[in-house]
Amino acid sequence: MKETNQRLKFSKMNKLIGLIIAVVAIVSFVAHGVIAYFMSQATASNAFTLQSFHNVTYTYYEIDKNGNATQLARTETERTYATAIITLGADSSHLISDARYAPEMYYKIEGTTMHIGDNYTVPKRDVTIEEYYTVLAYDVTYNFESVNGGQVSQNDSRKTLTEEFNIGENIDLTKTGYLQGYDFDGWVLDGTSQILSTLTMGNSNVTLNAVYTDRTAPNNTAPTADAGVSSITVTPRQEDNGSGIDESTIQYQIAQDTNGNGVIDDNEWGQWQSSDTFIGLQSDTTYYVRTRASDEDGNGPTISEATEIDTLLIENGTLEQHKTNAQGEIIPLNTDSTDRTHAINTDLYLDITPAAQGTTTLTVTKPDGTTVTLSNDSAIQTETGLYELALTTVDGPNTATNTYYVYVDKVNPTVNPQAQVTSSSITVDAGAQDAHSGVQTITYVLKDGNTVVETITKTASDHDKTATFTGLTQDKDYTLEVTATD
Repeated sequence: MKETNQRLKFSKMNKLIGLIIAVVAIVSFVAHGVIAYFMSQATASNAFTLQSFHNVTYTYYEIDKNGNATQLARTETERTYATAIITLGADSSHLISDARYAPEMYYKIEGTTMHIGDNYTVPKRDVTIEEYYTVLAYDVTYNFESVNGGQVSQNDSRKTLTEEFNIGENIDLTKTGYLQGYDFDGWVLDGTSQILSTLTMGNSNVTLNAVYTDRTAPNNTAPTADAGVSSITVTPRQEDNGSGIDESTIQYQIAQDTNGNGVIDDNEWGQWQSSDTFIGLQSDTTYYVRTRASDEDGNGPTISEATEIDTLLIENGTLEQHKTNAQGEIIPLNTDSTDRTHAINTDLYLDITPAAQGTTTLTVTKPDGTTVTLSNDSAIQTETGLYELALTTVDGPNTATNTYYVYVDKVNPTVNPQAQVTSSSITVDAGAQDAHSGVQTITYVLKDGNTVVETITKTASDHDKTATFTGLTQDKDYTLEVTATD
């Protein structure tokens, strides 16, 4: 509907007609609801002036951190006559005072941007004044490394992430962190421990720490082990990528395949123990060991895979025998108590080399039955008779023993020569005897004065122990020496 602004003058004589016209104008306003006329009497001219009124509507918008404008529910409309001048912001009732908004707001009127203090002339039509308020925004820093406020090494490529949120906006708590070996529980405000379900942005920057819980038990990696003759020492190899192995929970277990079925049954495993070393084991025997452990957050215990390992075969020390002292002639080791071949007539020096594992001793049993136990090199004063030397190494329940014999003969053999003489020969029987080690050699020496005529030697292996000298001079004196050794 078109509007027409009119200014009409009437004389006093036509006042009645003017009133009628005014009434018609008011009826027209009621019928159309758009144009209003106001009549006033001019002071100087005694004339009436008609002016049009229009709607001025105020609307309000919030601008978020991304520059998006959202219209608020608030609107206000007032009627103002055309050409009226409005100083923007002068009427505080049309302003929003809120700490959430930046101080600098602006207006838009029919596409034109204006600011507080600007003057606006109301046109001859309805108009909308748009007010724009920028919502303040602050930073939220997500700390993905944090575990209950503490820093740990983790594999998430995002150490921290910062995003901006408007005051009053719901902070995004759906982001999740990754920490190897942990489950992500949620977010807490820095310096607190309460996991958040919702959080509204306030008027300051915020730091959120990720909270993780280790719910993964240690792995079951088999241990390594070192074996001795009667012991096995186990080194655990289980790992935990979360809170780490709780060293106080590590325990050790050992088993033998006593059933012989190649499978370690539950009843073949021994008791768990806190010591990493098993002792009192059989040498040269196959055992199985395993560990179990929990982590620092109480996950577990996890039992490891088993490791198969053999104990070592027990080995004895070594013995070396010498006549008289350490520099003396070496006496061959003899395991036959009846053998007198290597009998000696000196004291005995015993050189003991202990085994690599276990304890090595030498027990000497003398001819009179008394014993002495030696662990170091020693000299033995001997007497005639059989010495038994028992070299023993003990490691746990395992024993290795070697027994050797030495016969000592400190009694000289006896001789009782008997001779048969002819005109040109002499046959001699030494009559040698030795009750201990036996006669080994007999030496016959025939002399003419101080001159040796002939020497004949007989040994234990000779069947005939006599000696015969021939080609001698008749009626001549000879001297015969007979010597026996055992």
